[in-house]
Amino acid sequence: MARNRLPLRLGLTLSLLTAGLAVLLTSALPVVLDLRTALLVFATAAAILCLAGRRRSRGGARRLLVTALAVGMLAAASLAAWDLTLAYRAQEVSFASGGVTLRGTLYLPRGAGRQPGIVLVHGAGRQTRREYRFYARAYAREGVAALAYDKRGSGSSEGMSEPAAYETLAGDALRAVETLRGHPLIDPGRVGLWGLSEGEWVAPLAALRAAPAFVVLVSPSAMTPAEQVRYEVGANVRRAGFGEPAAREAAELYGAVSRFERTGQGRDELNGRLHEARSRPWFGAARYLEPSVPEHGQLTRLPWFPAWRARMDFDALPLLSELRCPVLAQVGGADPKNDGPAALERIRTALGRGGNTRFTGVTYPKAAHGMIEWRLPFGLPPPWLASGYLRTQLDWVRRQANSGAAASGRR
Repeated sequence: MARNRLPLRLGLTLSLLTAGLAVLLTSALPVVLDLRTALLVFATAAAILCLAGRRRSRGGARRLLVTALAVGMLAAASLAAWDLTLAYRAQEVSFASGGVTLRGTLYLPRGAGRQPGIVLVHGAGRQTRREYRFYARAYAREGVAALAYDKRGSGSSEGMSEPAAYETLAGDALRAVETLRGHPLIDPGRVGLWGLSEGEWVAPLAALRAAPAFVVLVSPSAMTPAEQVRYEVGANVRRAGFGEPAAREAAELYGAVSRFERTGQGRDELNGRLHEARSRPWFGAARYLEPSVPEHGQLTRLPWFPAWRARMDFDALPLLSELRCPVLAQVGGADPKNDGPAALERIRTALGRGGNTRFTGVTYPKAAHGMIEWRLPFGLPPPWLASGYLRTQLDWVRRQANSGAAASGRR
């Protein structure tokens, strides 16, 4: 008898696992981990086992419940299979930029005629297309082709990102835009740029050269990277519970470190301040402060230092003043890296200086960097994307792409 019930028990177990995967699919976990194949396998196996166990179930009501569960599992498997094979097409692409070859994946909607498109620009560090395929697929489902490529020096792309200035990374994004515009299924007048985190500095620089149909900025600070990190140092200390005076002291100390890295002056005094600060309880919480700084010559001899220093002082606000296309900026009200609402006002002001009033800024009060919310008690995983964040972004892009009025780019 127990052996006869085994298929149904296994089917119920896999159904619970499938339900758990379905919940995780609503979270932010799919941004970094593709769960669709697991959902397809679990749901298919659960449906088969439930149907097998149905024949051995006693009572009409129980058979009906098992049948309904099997149908639900088949529906889940069908949706996963559709998204894996039929919702859009994926094409491998490559393009040359600054003497290196970059590679990526183009996600194409299944529709007639030329489609709008968007290029996804990376955040900081080495990043591959895998980290942006979630967004690329979301856009393709909405009828917008999306190009996700490996950042130079990452994945299958050649070159190195560490010694690359923002101008170099913007050149890569420009070549990605040109590649997308040259595709026979893409409307070249309806291609936009999307930038996450560090992309707030790279995307506007590329936009001035590419004249895109629109620009999307996710988690921008509207400051230089050095100013952004200074803000973050203070926020780290404040969030750790050490109070406002300690937060201001930590932020000012990072500012002094940044000035030394820029000028090479005042090393002895700075190391004295760092030595004193090491005994403060907040020092470790600041995260970006070291016990001492080396001689400036040691820094300047590092192969990546000149480009890194130039990036840290890069200001994108003057670039925004030259943009004439629609701009969407989405920020988190709980972002430890920047003051989101203040960033929106700086962006609005910069665009307004050039007469561009086509700006949409949205704050998500509970969202951290990358529009992530930790909704479970004690910050337990998984995180979720801020409620309404992705839907708002997709709808805004579709409106700009379909309006035909967003093709002016720059002055």
